[in-house]
Amino acid sequence: MHPASAASAASDSDTNPTDGAATHIARDDRGPVLPWLSPSHIAAAVRVQEAAFGACQELDSSPPQGRDDAVTVGWLVGANGTVTDVTLGQSTFTSALVNDCVLSVARQVTFPASASSAQVVWTVRLRAAEGGPFAEAGRYRNRR
Repeated sequence: MHPASAASAASDSDTNPTDGAATHIARDDRGPVLPWLSPSHIAAAVRVQEAAFGACQELDSSPPQGRDDAVTVGWLVGANGTVTDVTLGQSTFTSALVNDCVLSVARQVTFPASASSAQVVWTVRLRAAEGGPFAEAGRYRNRR
């Protein structure tokens, strides 16, 4: 943590939503530490890599089906927002090349800092050529 960040962390406080107690919220270069990762925070983090996820779809050599494809990705996210583990869940792609590409892109996702680590499961839907990729809400749970 930068010395300036340490100084601001000592002076910033917020109220804990579960018990109402004042807690110190540390800040880093990416902004305030969130109490938890909400679905909107997760969607925003995943969408930063939208073009890269879309490029993975282009690696699919099977004939176009005119349908949307989807890959479920799991992240273990540290409290500082860095990804410590990534897993590939269910995928509509049979191509190992596409799935490996999605996994590689998923490792590049960074999340906002939060009060605790979290396990995030998210479905990345890749639309047929005219629509382009988008990230759809999944589920997550905080790890304390």
